[in-house]
Amino acid sequence: MAYGTEENPSTLGSAGGNSFDGGLGGNGGGSIRIKASEYLVINGQITANGAQGLAQGNSSGGGGAGGSIWIEAESFSGNGIVEAKGGSAQEVTYQGGGGGGGRIIMFCNSSNLFTGSVSVSPGITSLSQDGGIGSRLGPTCIPNEPTLLKQFTKYDPPGATPLQTVEIGQGGVMRTDRLDSVLFVANMSDIDVTDTLTLQIEVRPIGTSFTGIPTHTQSVNMSNPQNCSSPPSGCGTIDIPKAQLPASTEYHWQARIRDNRGGISEWTQFGNNNDGERDFLITGTPTNVLLVSGGNQSGVVGQPLANPMLVRVLDAAGYGVPDQSLTWSIQNGGGTLGSQTSISNTEGVAQNTLTLGVVSGNNSNTVRVSGVGSALDINHSSISDEAVRFSLSTPTVAIRSEEFTFSVIAYDQYNNIATTYDGSPNLSVVNPLNYSQTVGGNFVPSSITFQLGDQGQKVISNATFDTLASIAIKVVDGDIFGYSNAIAIVDTLGQCPDADGIIDSGGDIVWEAGNYPGAIIDCRGLDIVVKSSNTSQVTNLVIRPSLTESVPATLLADSITIESGNSLNSDRRGFTAGQGPGTGCGAAHGGYGVSVSNRGVPYGSV
Repeated sequence: MAYGTEENPSTLGSAGGNSFDGGLGGNGGGSIRIKASEYLVINGQITANGAQGLAQGNSSGGGGAGGSIWIEAESFSGNGIVEAKGGSAQEVTYQGGGGGGGRIIMFCNSSNLFTGSVSVSPGITSLSQDGGIGSRLGPTCIPNEPTLLKQFTKYDPPGATPLQTVEIGQGGVMRTDRLDSVLFVANMSDIDVTDTLTLQIEVRPIGTSFTGIPTHTQSVNMSNPQNCSSPPSGCGTIDIPKAQLPASTEYHWQARIRDNRGGISEWTQFGNNNDGERDFLITGTPTNVLLVSGGNQSGVVGQPLANPMLVRVLDAAGYGVPDQSLTWSIQNGGGTLGSQTSISNTEGVAQNTLTLGVVSGNNSNTVRVSGVGSALDINHSSISDEAVRFSLSTPTVAIRSEEFTFSVIAYDQYNNIATTYDGSPNLSVVNPLNYSQTVGGNFVPSSITFQLGDQGQKVISNATFDTLASIAIKVVDGDIFGYSNAIAIVDTLGQCPDADGIIDSGGDIVWEAGNYPGAIIDCRGLDIVVKSSNTSQVTNLVIRPSLTESVPATLLADSITIESGNSLNSDRRGFTAGQGPGTGCGAAHGGYGVSVSNRGVPYGSV
């Protein structure tokens, strides 16, 4: 059986087998290697032939196989003979078989002027079986190593005409469901201008070492040279269908040039990278999307997050898949995305930005990414913006010089509690009908301090005011301010006009709060019921301040029931003409009052 390799002819020829009568098989040819740094002239003979088989009685042994001759020189010439032929066998009744031809390489670098004969012919017999022809490369000067290697893909990218031929750089990525084939390209040249050339490549998965044995050879030889002036045209090319390149696999490759007389260049690796470095990747189809970075961020409401959200599209083997369209949507919390769709890059990564909505809280914003497998939800938290106003929650009545409790809350511009506010606002009391007027008397405390742990809310439980008056509390910290509703500071609470709390006289029943201290009607301990009279006449209980006062009227009771058809009425019982914080040609309270010349500004706390 044949052995050794045509590209490394160094093994000895095998001897022929002995005959049954004792005829000896011929010895195999030896091994010669010549490496000349300059000229090699062969006018005589260089041989490593096998010997013929010898006869004994009526049989002869088999011929010896040719040996190995490996010649490398800068140039060679001459008209001599180079042989590694197989031996025959002596002709008797039972003639031995012919020996197989040997292996010869004759390679030069700069000049081939050898006109002699080169043979790896087998041993020929007249009565038996001839040997097989050996292998021969040359005589020829070896082609130049390829200096330009490129890789292309016949690919169907999103939004393009199918099967675009696109160059991919080192480490390039393509997905199998959009791939038709991979095109490998190299320039080719040879000092022997009459030689024709072909490209050979070795493509292996990463983790599999190169063997030096081509996996693919160009199907036709091309004229010399192929300069690759406009790749892939004018180059040696090999087009490998995707069926021969399993998906979810990283590959590396190398190339060499072979001429028509067997000369082969040295191998050149694509990108001159290491064996373990990827030249290209063919991914599987996309199966899912994973978060890479940018999730669970926290930012200020209404502001962009500090970092983009990065996700990666993966195939079943965990490789990033390029050219996948993803849809982004906001599931809750409002805000604005940088874009509604994005395309994954060569590593399978896509990104987007988010400007948060205006409602603060943990996991207050959720962004959903869909387009592959199960949707991916990315949660973010938001904190309030800087404080822009205060809101106060106060009682409607307090006893002079006795402690009462109220709270102050800082809010941002979006009406979130300003949880990061820390400051020491000043407190004072003003006229609830005109916030620009202060009220005489001593109010305690004169200031309060917010710390970060207060989360923008402060409860004051030891407030006092030493003067009988109707007041509002003003809170100020620089440009941040707020006012409370009116608080009646009284010595005692007023009387209840009704003994049992059942209001059923029919018609309008007027309780005028101005008759009592602080405009307080104190019916605590009673369950107030407004119902029709015995004659079914509708009862309307009217609560109002005195006709000469514009102060709030306060009714205190354990419960109040207004039965069907009856009413507890305070229509037209607010501030009288020209009074109130929202006074204007169009008066305001919870919303702007509008007119051409003037409009009232909303006031009070939501």
